[in-house]
Amino acid sequence: ESALVQAMRRQMEDFQERVTRQISKMDSQQERLTQSALSRLEEKIGGLEASGPKVDRRMAELSGNVKGLSEEMQAQIRRVDGLDDRLWDAQQELKEAIRQRGSDLDQQLQKVASSARVMQASIEEGQKRILQRLSRLEADAEKRMAIQEDTRGSFQAICARLETLEDGHLTDSAAALAVSTPTGCAS
Repeated sequence: ESALVQAMRRQMEDFQERVTRQISKMDSQQERLTQSALSRLEEKIGGLEASGPKVDRRMAELSGNVKGLSEEMQAQIRRVDGLDDRLWDAQQELKEAIRQRGSDLDQQLQKVASSARVMQASIEEGQKRILQRLSRLEADAEKRMAIQEDTRGSFQAICARLETLEDGHLTDSAAALAVSTPTGCAS
């Protein structure tokens, strides 16, 4: 058993020695890494401290730029507000002008419609008078045609009587002539 314990002890000591070496190796690596990181950090801090005035100057520049842009933006906003006001005023004027023009057109349309109604009534009255006159003229024409027919019939009757009279007169004249002519004279 003592050999086994001793072998175990040696293994434990070897293991402990290896772990100790590993730990010291890790400690030294850790120390080197820490020193390296610390030196890099110090370099960065030194760089930042050196660039501090540059950063401050750049910050002041940027702050001035931001302030300038802010003032320009405010000026633009004021201009846009002024433009909006003028646009709104112009829009209101245009609406009023359109409303007034619509009202004027409506009045003109009412006048034209009234004139058209008066003209239509006048035309209808004129047409009625023309139709009445045409009716009278047609009635007069019918009367005249009837009178003309009567006159033609009377004229034809007179012509017939005249012919009868002329025929009768010629016959009477011939008889009278025959009576008044001596019989021996007809040579």
